[in-house]
Amino acid sequence: MWPWKRQPTVAEVPQDHSDRLRSVEKTLEDLAISHRKLRLEWEDVYDRISKAVARLNARDRAEQKREGRAQDDGAPQTLDEINAAIRRGAPPTAFRRQ
Repeated sequence: MWPWKRQPTVAEVPQDHSDRLRSVEKTLEDLAISHRKLRLEWEDVYDRISKAVARLNARDRAEQKREGRAQDDGAPQTLDEINAAIRRGAPPTAFRRQ
């Protein structure tokens, strides 16, 4: 009634199909390897950036101690104070609005 085709057995698969299947499997394996390498590379970049940011933060804290700048006392800062600090080139460590 319906012209359904049955699945060929392994012995019936033509040679060109098995060559194509090997090619597709190799391509898939190469893509998986490339994806793994790229993921590892980005993890490495992320780690380097995090360490650089941590070093900058530590340097800033040490500089604040050395210069005797008052630490953040927990009082809310106004937008004018925040803008003035940014214009001086020393943005506050935490921006808070009232």
